Amino acid sequence: MPPRLDPADYPGLDPLEAGRHPILCYGEVEGVRAQFIDSGATALLSADISAEQTTVQVEDASRFPPTPFTAQVGYERMLVTDITGDTLTVTRGHDNTTARAHLRNKTIYEVCAEYVCLVSPEPVKGISRIFVDGRRQSKGYTAYTGKSGDEHADWPGKAVVAFSAGGWIGPQRGLETEPATTREKGQSLESAMEWASHPELVDGSGSSFVLLSMTGTPMAQVAFSDGDGVIRKQEYSVTVENMAASEALLKVAVSDPQDNSVMTDRMVHLPASTKLSFKVSEPAGAWQRVLTLTPIDEDVRVFAISRKVTRLKLPQEDDALVSIGPAPAGVSDSRVDDDLDSGAALSSVGRLSAWAAYSSTGPGEAFGQTHSAEVKNTGGADAVVRLVSAEPGGACHAVSKHTIGTSQVETLAHTHSGGAWDTMTTVVVETGEVEVRSLAKGVEYATEETLSSRSLAHSCSVRAVIGDSVTVDLEGVVDTDDSYAGTGTLIERPDHVIKHFLIERMGFNSSDIDTASFSAAGDSFAAAVTDGYRFAFAIDSAITPSEFIRRLAFECRSTIRYTSGEWQLAFIPDSAPAAVKAIARGELAGEGSMFVFSKTPPGELANRITARYKKNYSADRGQSKWGALATVEDAASQAARGVYSESIEFHAIRDKATAEDVLAHMLLGRRDSLLLVRFPVFWEHFDLEVGDTIEIENDLYDGSLFFIESIERLDRFRARITARQWWG
Repeated sequence: MPPRLDPADYPGLDPLEAGRHPILCYGEVEGVRAQFIDSGATALLSADISAEQTTVQVEDASRFPPTPFTAQVGYERMLVTDITGDTLTVTRGHDNTTARAHLRNKTIYEVCAEYVCLVSPEPVKGISRIFVDGRRQSKGYTAYTGKSGDEHADWPGKAVVAFSAGGWIGPQRGLETEPATTREKGQSLESAMEWASHPELVDGSGSSFVLLSMTGTPMAQVAFSDGDGVIRKQEYSVTVENMAASEALLKVAVSDPQDNSVMTDRMVHLPASTKLSFKVSEPAGAWQRVLTLTPIDEDVRVFAISRKVTRLKLPQEDDALVSIGPAPAGVSDSRVDDDLDSGAALSSVGRLSAWAAYSSTGPGEAFGQTHSAEVKNTGGADAVVRLVSAEPGGACHAVSKHTIGTSQVETLAHTHSGGAWDTMTTVVVETGEVEVRSLAKGVEYATEETLSSRSLAHSCSVRAVIGDSVTVDLEGVVDTDDSYAGTGTLIERPDHVIKHFLIERMGFNSSDIDTASFSAAGDSFAAAVTDGYRFAFAIDSAITPSEFIRRLAFECRSTIRYTSGEWQLAFIPDSAPAAVKAIARGELAGEGSMFVFSKTPPGELANRITARYKKNYSADRGQSKWGALATVEDAASQAARGVYSESIEFHAIRDKATAEDVLAHMLLGRRDSLLLVRFPVFWEHFDLEVGDTIEIENDLYDGSLFFIESIERLDRFRARITARQWWG
């Protein structure tokens, strides 16, 4: 067997894989779990850090690579420039992220450009479908079979899958899945306003406007606040009206409030006396932006400014968070409660908003919030409302826009990180008439008690970045030198598999194989069913090799034995072959020795046999899953004796024809009661083996054929033979 996985050979090995054998596969196998061998390091913060600190204390820095490298805590990236003991020296807010405070016991991850999973320690014929946590991947990885010309530069001769990580630490399974999810293009949401130069720009109702002119208000500005996730694209929407009888020119600028740098600067031509909407796009970029409108030559009315962000959503931070639903400390209308028969009445021409306020204190430090509202459309047309999360009189954290059909009751909700305990929940109506029946929020928070019980969630960053489980469909061991099935051929026929296992896994030589018996068995395997017997399995847990090859022989209705210095393989036919030897009573061991006959006990009868086959290996080692069932039964035996059922498992069989053929062969020897015979012999006079057919010279059963089931040593000179009568 190949050596166990060792960090000395695989420096980036996931600690959970250390000491395990690499997985070995034969034939075409689905759902084989890959092993993380280049996985990135993790550690736990051993002390709180502020947003300004440039040193980070961790519990164990020994697995991190040489500096410099990038690490990530929560949503912040850091450039690690030095490691002294368990102290990391870092540059904060690396890769355009924002420096934040972090609590102790939070996980810090090494950020790698590539993460590698081992499929096989030797070349395979092919790797097809790749799954991460059960979701099929269509890109974001490269599979290497390990064959010459198809090898990973760092892992020659090994079958591996290399994942290219995206732009953040967090589960990236479904980098592009089938069917596609929002992660391919990003998740679209409306960005929250932080402040606006004119109140009319904030409500977004379209019923008011800001007049810009060369002699009056010179510009309109809206600032957008920070958010969660990596921005893939952002788009600003502006609705304006030209008040003049000639074309107007409007300057549109998007700037970064941190350094006042201008990201986008363009001119928009507005036809005379026309109200229109236009969009301004900015690829990627930061969350915090300011959009400014400045008229150049004519008066312009501004009705609305908004921004839509397409983001790749960051995962929830990995603190030990507890959820709580705080009760409102105040509401804008006493009817905003759990009474579903009434609600705060809002309309676009009357009262515009309903809100719920909360206490400013809570049982721990708030990390994230989910705000919700139950709203009924009471008007005669679709209603458009906004759910807003904002500090009392301060910053806005999130805005989500919802359309509610006539007479429909909808539960609106959105989630955001950050925010204080007193962050308010507000519903604002934009068009139509609605009743707000309830307002609520849930807060996720951490306490000293929950933090003290935290443990490292991931032993390597690949589990956080890619997912906990990578599985592949593959064609396993491939013949590289024409020693088994022919150069480049998949090793899957049972005689080829067993021969390969004896030589490559157990260390025997080709001279230890009885070629004639293996070839004869191979001819039988090829002829038994259409396309022949084919094995397909993975060795993903500890085995005893001698027991394993006997199991393989059983699953191809054969016997395997080592005699006279050679391994012999024999296919068992459906009817008795000619006897190798006839045994008379006088040849038994010692005076008075005799043949002892019995019948198959009822507990060993079976006239209905069911087998589970097509094993799935996606579960953790030793946890079997099965993809199919095969059943054979004998109606005549059932009518005569009743139904005797038995269930077995075929670990190496993956196709129905093979499973049913092997079961049908088993049924021949189990459906009826057969004779068993036991007798002692002297070793020096007995040269037969398990599986040989013999004839018993006996007055009662003279001429009956038996096959040897077992040979048991009694002492230095004698052995006991157990043989079963051939059926038919």
